[in-house]
Amino acid sequence: MAQIEGQQFPKPALTCTIGCMVLGRLAIAVCMLLGPGVAAADDSTSGDVSARLVYQRDAGAESCADEAALRAEVARRVGFNPFKEDASRVIVCRVDRTVHGLRARIELGNDTDHLEAARELLSKRADCQELSEALLVALSIAINPLVSAARIDPEKEEETAPPESEPAQRGDSEVVPPLAREPASTFVAALPPRPGVEWLVGADGAVAAGLNPGLAYAATIDIGLAGRRYSAEGDLRLVAPSSVVVGRGSLRVWQWAVLLAACARRGVFSACLLGSGGMIYGAAQGFAISEKSQSPEVAAGARGAVEYPLAGRRLRLRAAVDLTAALTRTHFAVSGVDAWVSPPAAAVLALGLAGAFF
Repeated sequence: MAQIEGQQFPKPALTCTIGCMVLGRLAIAVCMLLGPGVAAADDSTSGDVSARLVYQRDAGAESCADEAALRAEVARRVGFNPFKEDASRVIVCRVDRTVHGLRARIELGNDTDHLEAARELLSKRADCQELSEALLVALSIAINPLVSAARIDPEKEEETAPPESEPAQRGDSEVVPPLAREPASTFVAALPPRPGVEWLVGADGAVAAGLNPGLAYAATIDIGLAGRRYSAEGDLRLVAPSSVVVGRGSLRVWQWAVLLAACARRGVFSACLLGSGGMIYGAAQGFAISEKSQSPEVAAGARGAVEYPLAGRRLRLRAAVDLTAALTRTHFAVSGVDAWVSPPAAAVLALGLAGAFF
């Protein structure tokens, strides 16, 4: 067991996965996270309870608060400013994004080279609202368990806060006058809750095989509605012309299609059922008589996609793979001879940007 300022923490790191908690369940989870150290803290409410904070927010976690907002909210919750650059205790906090969601890692020790306890908090949600509440409670309890425990429940915050005329003193720590509880604090204001449904608008560039002769380039405009677990999307795809040699001439083929996708979402991943319908065009070139023809194209298949947030959750980099089977096949003939027949299956690899609106 490693001991830090009267609090005991087991050496092995522990990971806590956050679901859709209410604050009461969150308090229990954080107390379990910190282990028996909460009960074993002796006289932590007197003397120096300050700590030096080292905070790192990596790419992909921009929806989480910055260091200034984090410091201000912890100070508001415990009733004083606990962070001092010359403090003997060190709290290292790093927030990043994994393939499963957002993760916060908290390490405690007497200096950054000898961190003696580590905990991880995981949230499967794309935004940071859920993780931020767990992180704030964990930091508050790590600094001063007995003071923080009374402030976990926001409904009791007004009752437990010291009177304005008698601000709470904590050793040599800087005193911050208690603030009246507000519906949305500075920290929460920086992390707006994710809406239940949001509009998605995007544009993709793609490489397609099986739509035209050889490889073809395509462009797609997307619009849809997305919830936390499901989404529906409509796409307009334009496939650039490509050619195949026929005798002394060539056949030039291009097409457009409207695609409808119904998707299940889990974290940054999506799996979709896909249907498409459009028109395919062909033009013979280099012959005595130029011929043009067109035919409807219908296909069905599946899509797999992954998104990576670039600016909070508003702007996302998206990659997708479409695999479809043709329900109709087109035969282009030049002078009575088949020049090209559309393949029975097609694959499209797309990369683009999507923006979320509501």
